[in-house]
Amino acid sequence: MYRAVVLAFLFCLGCSPSAPPPAGLVQDILPGVDASNPEDLIMWQGDMYFQANDGEFGSEVWRLTSSGLERVTDIEPESGNAAPSRFFIYDGELYFTALLDAYGREIWKYDGRTAQRLSDIFPGPDSSSPTDFMEWNDALYFRANDGSTGFELWKYENGTFSPAFDVDVGPGSSNPSQLTVFGGQLCYTAQTGAEGTELYCTDGSTPGLVEDLNPGPSGSRPSELTQLGSTLYFYAYRADVGTELFSFDGQGISLVADINPGEPGSNPRNFAVWEGALYFAASNGVFGHELWRIEEGGEPTMLVDLNSGPAAGDPYGFTAFNGELYFVGTDATNGVELRRTDGRDVYLVTDLHVGPGNSDPANLRVFDDMLYFSARDAQHGAELRRSDGTAVELVIDIWPGPVGSNPADLTSVDSDRVCFSATAEGIGRELYCVSKTHTAFPADSEQPAAEPAG
Repeated sequence: MYRAVVLAFLFCLGCSPSAPPPAGLVQDILPGVDASNPEDLIMWQGDMYFQANDGEFGSEVWRLTSSGLERVTDIEPESGNAAPSRFFIYDGELYFTALLDAYGREIWKYDGRTAQRLSDIFPGPDSSSPTDFMEWNDALYFRANDGSTGFELWKYENGTFSPAFDVDVGPGSSNPSQLTVFGGQLCYTAQTGAEGTELYCTDGSTPGLVEDLNPGPSGSRPSELTQLGSTLYFYAYRADVGTELFSFDGQGISLVADINPGEPGSNPRNFAVWEGALYFAASNGVFGHELWRIEEGGEPTMLVDLNSGPAAGDPYGFTAFNGELYFVGTDATNGVELRRTDGRDVYLVTDLHVGPGNSDPANLRVFDDMLYFSARDAQHGAELRRSDGTAVELVIDIWPGPVGSNPADLTSVDSDRVCFSATAEGIGRELYCVSKTHTAFPADSEQPAAEPAG
């Protein structure tokens, strides 16, 4: 015994003490360099739930309480990977989808103590793969595959699962998606072999094809269904105008404007409603994809040529904050950076990655009068930042150096904490939490630009 102790001592003479865990780390759920990959963070009944893999029980549901972390399910003891995902709250309870070898991926519910499988829509080990959940008329609607009618629209009502419509009759899939409640109806997109993908709106009695907007099997492929006032806006393809902005008033579909005249289309995208207007990115053929806005029933106008000429400003990530609309956009001088607009002018918030380099802001979230997001600079890489509207500061540097920890799934846990997943050297991707009053790195603060950009 004495010899073993001496040998261990001699062996470790050159060993350095283990590095302290990164600030904010809640727990190294899967110890070592492997990652537990926490995802789908959601708050329910005062606790935060998510999926993570601890290496022993596989991917299961975990919970963060005031007392700490705990695994709350062991759905798949055989393969060890239930891979719970698509967490949502319905009728006050926590739902998600999960895999069990005997049943495939189906819908589950957690009541705070145990997890219960609710469906076996595709009987046996094959998965119905339910997605696109939407509550409407006291029922839960979603897309699923029962093995005989393909992916179609289903509903869950009074504890019973049933098909809503077989839009593409027979074994083919209509692949309903983009479920949106509008004007007392449930609107969605679906495809058939004859008409392709088109817009449907139902009162619950029939599938409700609104119009074969682009006749023939290619369809108009409506996307980003977004309500502004009493109008549903979306982009879609029609052979004579290309992909453009369309609207539905509850009666019929109208072309809003042929922003890029002719077949090429303006390809509008990244829709967001703010202060009575729809904001989006589009190209009129002269300028690249830039920031546009339209008020209900009005004509769309380009707000700014952020990246001069045919180059694209590519605005995305629209987030209302501090009485303005914040977003990510590109110009030749500052690269991909955080911007803001008051509806008239556009301003650069900060050139975080100084010069034409890109800070690539992502995961914009507003918590308690602060805007949190992930962004990179040359010194720190992609780390957690925040802004009060007058400056941007580095909140925490989890992976020191230019690599960055790439924070994601930002979630406000309580009045004090923001939690997220992040990657650290030697630890992998794990769960982190920081106080909302956490002292930031003042040396990294940047002041907003004072002049309009573009």
